[in-house]
Amino acid sequence: MKIIHLFTASSGFFTARMYIPFIKKHFCNQEHHFATIGTEFESTVSSMQYNHPDIISALDFENYCVDSLRFLNQYDRIVLHSLQLPLKARLLMCTSKIIMDKMIWVAWGYDLYQWKKEGSSIKEHADNYIGDAFRKRIKYFVGIIPIDIEYFNKHYTASTYHAPYVGSIENPLYKKDYSSLIKEINKKNEYTSIMVGHSSTRILKHIDTLNQLKKFKSQNIKIILPLTYGDSEYGAHVERVANRLFPGKVQCIKKHMNREDHTALLQTIDVAIFNTERQIGLGNIYQLLYMNKKVILPKTSAMFNYFKSLQQNVVAWEEIITMDFEDFNGKPEIKTNGEGIKYLIADETSLVKMWRSVFES
Repeated sequence: MKIIHLFTASSGFFTARMYIPFIKKHFCNQEHHFATIGTEFESTVSSMQYNHPDIISALDFENYCVDSLRFLNQYDRIVLHSLQLPLKARLLMCTSKIIMDKMIWVAWGYDLYQWKKEGSSIKEHADNYIGDAFRKRIKYFVGIIPIDIEYFNKHYTASTYHAPYVGSIENPLYKKDYSSLIKEINKKNEYTSIMVGHSSTRILKHIDTLNQLKKFKSQNIKIILPLTYGDSEYGAHVERVANRLFPGKVQCIKKHMNREDHTALLQTIDVAIFNTERQIGLGNIYQLLYMNKKVILPKTSAMFNYFKSLQQNVVAWEEIITMDFEDFNGKPEIKTNGEGIKYLIADETSLVKMWRSVFES
């Protein structure tokens, strides 16, 4: 079976650098190829100096639509990692039954929960129409957490699979002795380190969150703002507001970090807030919960219910309104099911089994 994996600018770098080695290691008996859609992925990757010799082609639907479709037609399965595609690419794929019958959509949070345009222009209406038609014609859907599948099934019909991404397999955090790790990282900081979101993304509602936190501005706190990727203009606005509300207590992170430095940063966090309704930032949240950090999510968030179902100590965002600083800063009860998280996202044997079921669909 010949399988092509398509990466987009939004998903490509972070997915490809860990996913491709996993596929090459465990599925060498199948013919897996890797390609990108558009040129944005190339510029993003080049800026990070990431070598990607296994990516064989960049499909340009804007200028070479016939060639792009002909290229895809030679494969038995097309695995689409994120649906954040140019409009023309979606339209051309959607109108080809041959292509859509082969399509496996691996959904990202934005693709699934908040993809519809809210404007009233003809272009936005067309975008929404094509987006809905594309999703209706999908034959195979992959949710990276079970609630993605539940949400998809409420709106569309397809064969569904659960298969988390594989980036956690090589994370040194999950290779350490768990008891020793908890003792090591739960020593109290000199100040309370509060991480707001994980990217420069509007749906994380940074400004609302910062305004809610300003009642603690006289406390010994440090606001951590990861603004490495996303909307840079929005990120600059968040930085200005944060510095105005918490002068001298803000650390903005704008440079890409390697895995070790990123995990080291998360180890210093006391409280992490993801003020959003949709599935997002899972890699960060898994690590934070594994390290017994306090994670705050809205009760209406799909992730809140998901992590509660895993018996994790997530705190409702709505409770912050009535919290004093002592409650806000309190350590969560140490859980004994951190190993459950590790099995879910970092057990190589389990992940191979799940992805094999996807490819054999």
